[in-house]
Amino acid sequence: MKIRYWLSLIALGVSAVSQPAWGWKETGHQEVVALAWSILDQSTRHRVETLLASQQIVPKTQGLSGEAAWIAAATWPDELRKKKGTAPLAPPTTQQQWLSRTLSGEGTPVWHYMNPNIALPFAGQKSIGLLDQALPMQIKFLGDKSLTQEERAMALVWVSHLIGDAHQPTHCAARAIPGDPEKLDGGGNFVMLVDMDRVPPEPVSLHRWWDQLPGNAKPGTKQFSQDVAGLTQMSTDTSKAELGKAPIQWMEESFNIARDEVYPGLVAYPARPGMFLVSKSYRQTTRDIAKERVALAGRRLAEVVTKALTD
Repeated sequence: MKIRYWLSLIALGVSAVSQPAWGWKETGHQEVVALAWSILDQSTRHRVETLLASQQIVPKTQGLSGEAAWIAAATWPDELRKKKGTAPLAPPTTQQQWLSRTLSGEGTPVWHYMNPNIALPFAGQKSIGLLDQALPMQIKFLGDKSLTQEERAMALVWVSHLIGDAHQPTHCAARAIPGDPEKLDGGGNFVMLVDMDRVPPEPVSLHRWWDQLPGNAKPGTKQFSQDVAGLTQMSTDTSKAELGKAPIQWMEESFNIARDEVYPGLVAYPARPGMFLVSKSYRQTTRDIAKERVALAGRRLAEVVTKALTD
């Protein structure tokens, strides 16, 4: 079984090295920020705008202001991951090391995920990535008035992105590879799906499937505005208890969704051994979950930013 599984991946040109663990696709991160912006008060909006204008590290924000600048900044951490030739670094051990990498982006690919094994309890597992450490540290930096404006601005960039990642189930869970329980599937990067609704219906990894669920609408378009309005409405009944949860609890929510919905919903595809077929019910379920997670991420981002930037 294990040999057949890996042969099917090799035939598709898939390897452990070639499959990065992206967060929500660009649109998902943009929707999270747009939703958060829509519910911030004017004072907090001004603080966000002022912070982003103070930094020169994220070039795509130059010439933009307000919501547009924040939306542009939120996708920068994924752009860093596309750069080649960056050697892995040991995890930061001091606050200064964390701050240095916040600004440089070095060694940050592992900040986007944690991927504990769904066969084991969430609590107590050793994290494969550093999302569970990176997000709380960036929230701390964002609220630290002893830091420079640029340092806090870059913390805002990371907070805005990593909150989205923390709400993406395949960034917070993994499953053992069939036939090799000692190896995990990289948050679904080594699980291949075939969706007959895709044109053409080429195989796609489970992880990428989830990344793409928010769609492809671009900021400034009617579709994007409609989608954000729907997500904002969906988030209005978010309770104080849900807003008050710690980041590690957001990740545990995602872990539980992966364990209870993401993996159990997969149906084997007999025509392609080792792969899975996306059923109509699975497609609808995953889309609904993705909307709920993006909406909750946006509401929580607004809460975090408001608290961190309040005098």
